[in-house]
Amino acid sequence: MKWLLDNNIFFPLLTASHAGHQTVHAWLAREGHAGWGVTVETYLGGIRKLMNPATMNGTPMRAREAVKIASTTLAEKQYGRGQIVIGGKPDNALYETAQGHKQIMDFYLVQVARDNALRLVTRDNALLSSFPKIATPPI
Repeated sequence: MKWLLDNNIFFPLLTASHAGHQTVHAWLAREGHAGWGVTVETYLGGIRKLMNPATMNGTPMRAREAVKIASTTLAEKQYGRGQIVIGGKPDNALYETAQGHKQIMDFYLVQVARDNALRLVTRDNALLSSFPKIATPPI
C-alpha cells in the first residue's frame, strides 16, 4: 500500500456533488492501484459528514445509506480497493509540537502514514508544508 487519504480527500470521493469529487476520483482512479487506505477515524468521519445536514446541504443521509456508500467506495475495483489502516499508540513527542487543537487529528494521520511508510494524500496546506516527506496533494 502506498497512499493514506485525509478526510478532505475521502469525503469528496464519497460525494459526487462535492466540488472536489472529479479531481479526487480521477487521481484515485489513476494512482489507487498502488494501494490506498483510510484510518478508522477518516472512515467514520466520512460517514459522519454524509449524515450531517450542514455538509450535505440540508439533505443528510441515514446511517445505513452513509455506511453503504463508504464501504462500497473502499471496495471499488476502479480505485484498487481501499483498506482500513489501524493506527498505533499516539506518539506524544509528535503531538507536543501541535500549535492548536485542530492539529491533533492531522498529526495522527501523519503518524499513521509515517509508521506505515505511506504518503498522506491531503489538501491541507499546513500539513503539506510542515511534512513534505509524508504529505502530498492529489495531483
